[in-house]
Amino acid sequence: MQDLDDDDLGVDLTPLIDVTFMLVIFFIMTMSFALPNIELNLTQSSTAERSAVKAQALQLSVDASGQFFFNKAPITLKDIANTLQQGQFERIELNLDAAAPAQAVVDCADLARQYTKGQLQLNTLLKD
Repeated sequence: MQDLDDDDLGVDLTPLIDVTFMLVIFFIMTMSFALPNIELNLTQSSTAERSAVKAQALQLSVDASGQFFFNKAPITLKDIANTLQQGQFERIELNLDAAAPAQAVVDCADLARQYTKGQLQLNTLLKD
């Protein structure tokens, strides 16, 4: 009988590990990452229309607590005024939560009058 070497009986796991790492890298590269979103419940309007205006707009969001957001980051009214004062935006687009305080609209309207010749657009959802 032939002597069997203990070294020849083992299974080479290197290819299995390589394939596993390749799969892990593939799944990491193809995974879509969720971006942080602001949860808004927009007001609804029966006369809503798509805006045909393509002017440079400062897009703001206001949540139910009255907090302003720009690019999904909290922003103060003073910072909004400083941004508008630079003159790169021609109007304000406001995504307003249905439960947001009316004071938020008034504050934005004041800023729009001061820096954008009163151009304020309120974004809503069309009622079904």
